[in-house]
Amino acid sequence: MIGIGTEIIIIIAALCFIWVCYILVQVFRRMEKSLRNVEHEVHSMTVRTLPVLENMEAITTKIRSVTDNIDEQMNLVRNTLGVVRRSLEDIVDFKQRIQHKLDEPAMETASFLSGILRGVKTFFNVLQK
Repeated sequence: MIGIGTEIIIIIAALCFIWVCYILVQVFRRMEKSLRNVEHEVHSMTVRTLPVLENMEAITTKIRSVTDNIDEQMNLVRNTLGVVRRSLEDIVDFKQRIQHKLDEPAMETASFLSGILRGVKTFFNVLQK
């Protein structure tokens, strides 16, 4: 035999349990709605992000192509500069050889002319005395 007080407590406990269950159902419905919103937003972002990622892939491919082309052009410039440097070295070497070959005869000619001029000057100095 359960007393009236106990029955009232059981009824109140059952009502509290039903109320808690009702609140939990409401919370779960809100959570479900929020999760659906999140799912919709993620799907929407995915749809908008895919073209951007595809464009990024195309841009990356083009950048890679441009950098490869720049590398090739830099190698070409390096090779050209090497050829120009060697050519300039050859020209300088050629100039030095010509200058060396011309300096000796020019010095001999200058010495010869200087000697003649001294001789002529001495001759006129002797004539004037």
